[in-house]
This record gives sequence, C-alpha cells and structure tokens, in this order.
Amino acid sequence: MLIIGILAAIALQQYTKAVRKSQAVEAITAVKALSTAEEAYYLENSTYTADFNELNITVPPLKNYTIKLEVTADVKAYNTSAATEDAKAVFRYYFAHPAAIYQQYAGMFLCVAPQADANEMALCKMFGKDIGVYAVVGDPGTEAFQIQ
Repeated sequence: MLIIGILAAIALQQYTKAVRKSQAVEAITAVKALSTAEEAYYLENSTYTADFNELNITVPPLKNYTIKLEVTADVKAYNTSAATEDAKAVFRYYFAHPAAIYQQYAGMFLCVAPQADANEMALCKMFGKDIGVYAVVGDPGTEAFQIQ
C-alpha cells in the first residue's frame, strides 16, 4: 500500500507539471499570435492599436492566464503579455518600447518570474534561457528567461 501511495504522489506531481506546461504553451502561442497580428495591423495602418477588435485575430480564452495588449501613448510601440491569474509568471513580448528601462528587452520574448517562487522559476526555465534579473521598476526580485 505504501508503494502505491508513493507512486501516486510521483504521478500526480508529474501530471500537474505537464498540465502547467501545456497551459503555458497555450499562453505563449497566444502572445506570439497577438504580436504577429499587431505587426500586420501596423503594416496596414502605420500605427499600433490597443483594441483587440481592430486586430485580425481571435484570442481564445485561456485557462489560468490573462492576455494583455499595451500600446505606448504615442502609439509607436507595444507589448503583449499573458500572466497567470496570480500574476506571478508572465510571458511577455516587447516591441521597441521607447522607455529606456524596457529598451534592453526590445524584440525579446520573455518569461518573467519571482526569484523567490521555485515553481514559477521552474516553469520559466522549461521555456527559456536565464538572462538575469528583470530590471524593470515595479517588478523587484524577478528573473527573466528569454524564450527562443
């Protein structure tokens, strides 16, 4: 009976990890598709939009992730992101953001996680290469992983 309990615990842990990874893959796919749609919109209109309805894309509802599309005030740059419901792990794509603090991430697709949260750090490590501390005001103690 003890052996069955141990095997069940290991199987549950692996199952949970697989579910989180599949949900994260959906979020990454949505953010990449949204970024592509934003670039296509720019080619047609010479500006970016923060309105999902103006983009030629339908973003499906994601389990455990919230999708955001943010455009700068001058509408010359944007970033797309998918954050877990508790906003611990965030998949984010920056496109040429004019704010100096973001410029180092321009054109990069990142997974950002709190350094103190081993589960979120492990999730980001599954998808990307550690590029060090995420140097953005408002996100202290976070680590960035570049997704290829």
